[in-house]
Amino acid sequence: MKPFLSNIWLSPNFKSTLHSISTGLIQQLLLLISGTLVARFLGVEGRGLLAAIVVWAVLFSRVGTLGAPVACTYLISRQPEKTPQILGEIYRIAIFQMMLLTIAFFLFFFLWSRGSSEEFQIAIYPALIFIPASIIHQNSLAILQGLQHFRAFNLFRLLPLFLYVNIVLLLFVIKRDDLFFVVSAWSISFFFIAVLSIVYVLKKASIKWGNDKHLRNQILKFGLKGHIGSLEPLETLRID
Repeated sequence: MKPFLSNIWLSPNFKSTLHSISTGLIQQLLLLISGTLVARFLGVEGRGLLAAIVVWAVLFSRVGTLGAPVACTYLISRQPEKTPQILGEIYRIAIFQMMLLTIAFFLFFFLWSRGSSEEFQIAIYPALIFIPASIIHQNSLAILQGLQHFRAFNLFRLLPLFLYVNIVLLLFVIKRDDLFFVVSAWSISFFFIAVLSIVYVLKKASIKWGNDKHLRNQILKFGLKGHIGSLEPLETLRID
């Protein structure tokens, strides 16, 4: 019995699962810290406005990918020899999604914020950065997962929130209790880590800019089939 338990404990799958669960718990802890601080200096109304911006931005960026990151992970894990071609098509899809979703997000908030406070209307603009940042970040994580680089995968999952918490702490210390600065901190944190993640990915895997319509259709078809089930409740229903 002991050797059996020892084999489970030392197995790569068990370690990867443990790292993933630990990362998720740390993420929620960081959100709890940042949420408490933000609520202190934004107040009830400001915290509610921040929640509205965050929820809608996350919804747009996750639903709008149409499951392409999930398909990316699956195809890379099944056909590692085609990784350069898959990266070429996934980034081709991502560029189109970033442009379309950023415009859609702006129009949605522009119409919704009519009659709202000036503070809320101004705070929308830095949130636009989050849309492309989130799509880049999601695809980078998907590629790392497909390549089975789980340590890097978990690290890049955690870094955006870690950076955000530190910026929020700084804002709290210098007493910049403004919704615009908090939204900027949140968006810039994800954008900075998204850039780092794509640089890391391109160091680990080459990319081939082809025009493989069959592969692109395969990505979109598989992504759409598994899209609803791939939207993580823990990512959507944040503890903060």
